[in-house]
Amino acid sequence: MDTLSAASRRNKILEFTIQTYVETAVPVGSHEVCRRFHLRLSPATVRNVMGDLEDDKLLTHPHTSAGRIPTARGYRYYVDLLMAAPVLTDAERRALAALSGQPADDPLELLREAAQVLAVLTGQTATVLAPRLRQSALHRIDLIPVNAHRVLELVMTRDGLLQHTYLEFEETVDAEELTRVARFLNEELSGQRLCDIHERLQQTLMDATNAFGHLYKRAQEFWSLGGFLETELPVFIEGVSHLLLQPEFRDAAQSRPLLEALERRQPLADLLEETMTHGRRRTVIGSEHAPPGLARCSLVSAPYRVGHRLAGAVGVLGPTRMDYARIASLVEQAAEQIGRAMERFVG
Repeated sequence: MDTLSAASRRNKILEFTIQTYVETAVPVGSHEVCRRFHLRLSPATVRNVMGDLEDDKLLTHPHTSAGRIPTARGYRYYVDLLMAAPVLTDAERRALAALSGQPADDPLELLREAAQVLAVLTGQTATVLAPRLRQSALHRIDLIPVNAHRVLELVMTRDGLLQHTYLEFEETVDAEELTRVARFLNEELSGQRLCDIHERLQQTLMDATNAFGHLYKRAQEFWSLGGFLETELPVFIEGVSHLLLQPEFRDAAQSRPLLEALERRQPLADLLEETMTHGRRRTVIGSEHAPPGLARCSLVSAPYRVGHRLAGAVGVLGPTRMDYARIASLVEQAAEQIGRAMERFVG
């Protein structure tokens, strides 16, 4: 290492400091870096480089400690410029590959299982965002009479998601009319995004001849009464206890804002939605989070695709002191396996 350029030496010492702090959760001194990584540099030289890194706000001193810890800026520099993804172990690959191999009838149960597996593998909190109903394409609609005034409406998307609602009518429901309306809806709307269906029905109603006007109007009524776009599918969060065992969150006062953010769920759902917008893996570190309850955490997340469509996202939430390289590899592999597993539900 003594033959490296000053910039390369600086980067290596930052990388070694981060690796040590991730493993120990203890401020890192120059002697520890030299000992762990067998450097052919004196502790004084390493200490000087660490001082330069502190001047650049990549490391900092916690209180009066002689050791240093990475800042959020230091982690960002590491993630963007220094991090090399490790090769996953055979056991890790098998655990994730099993998601696409095991039998499952419900895509939401599969996503919950994926979050559980990822939480165990990382020892952190894992989260999976289900496909958004608004953006899902319709596979089929069924209208099933329950009694003379009540109808069960079932909607299945091409992601395999199944939603249902009960419709109540003052007038007596005619079974033959239900069959005609359901057939008409399926012929006209199969493959359409759910968020586009209302407008599509409105337009076709305006253009319909008198012979089909009643059918279009009835179809629009059934769709509107269902209220499917008012229902959003969940974000699964597993392994919260792993996060609370980390030294950063053992104090109740420090963990309370985090627990409140996780209980609301929406902050994580919003971050995963942003990952879908980006269309690739991303890492949000510390104060880069908008929700203040997550300011002491980092989220590594990646979108998953069902077929060619971006459908949802998977992520791992942990303290800023996390093994970013390993977690990034696990998250990307999980996203790939979730996408494969979800394809079995595509209609």
